[in-house]
Amino acid sequence: MLCYWVLLLIGVLSRSAAATPLVERETFVLYQTDAYGGEHQGQPFDDKPLLGDKLLVVTNVTLRGAKRVDAISFYYNSVSDGSPSVTHGGGGGELHNLDLQTGDYVKNIEVCVGSLGENDSRIFYAKVTAAGGASIEAGVRQPPSSCHVLAPDEERAVVGGYGRSAEELDRFGVWTRSLSGK
Repeated sequence: MLCYWVLLLIGVLSRSAAATPLVERETFVLYQTDAYGGEHQGQPFDDKPLLGDKLLVVTNVTLRGAKRVDAISFYYNSVSDGSPSVTHGGGGGELHNLDLQTGDYVKNIEVCVGSLGENDSRIFYAKVTAAGGASIEAGVRQPPSSCHVLAPDEERAVVGGYGRSAEELDRFGVWTRSLSGK
């Protein structure tokens, strides 16, 4: 009889242990802002597949531009993937570099959209601001332009982008992630 109770107890414990994992796998939820700019120029791009469920840390952001924004690049540090990077746009314009210090992150990105003609909107100006206060900017604010601050709430950081680009940055929105990584 004792053997029956021991086997029953072992069966109950093994079922409850299987139903309640001791360590849950963390997931890294991405949030998407609206995108601004032209919907018809350039080719679509999206950093979401790179970001996936990995915790990539943005270590550097660059902007290229002159009269308009030519490109934006994100550089990452990842234990599992080395140091991947993404660039959206072309190689023209002046290079502006923002190195993020340990613990700093991209707080927001401002974009201003202007028109080159009917159905031909582009990103004319962009400013990347870090939580520590440092910032870079490229392009020129040209009236009439429509400016938008792509900003997550205080608990999230900008980690990548999506939109359209070719030789210039035509349309841009951002992906954000919780500062806690969840």
